[in-house]
Amino acid sequence: MPNQIHHTKTSILLGLRVPILFVVWIASSIRFVQLSTTTTFVTVAKNRVLVVEIVSRLLRVL
Repeated sequence: MPNQIHHTKTSILLGLRVPILFVVWIASSIRFVQLSTTTTFVTVAKNRVLVVEIVSRLLRVL
């Protein structure tokens, strides 16, 4: 009988571990997406001056 109880505890712990890992994985993916979009936004904002410069030069040439 004690073996049965131990087995139940183990399965409960395993059952808890899976959703926790899942939540952690989702949270880290969301964080990663946020970081990459922020980085992209910052890069675009930094290069915007460059883009404006290129566009104005092209317009001047045309």
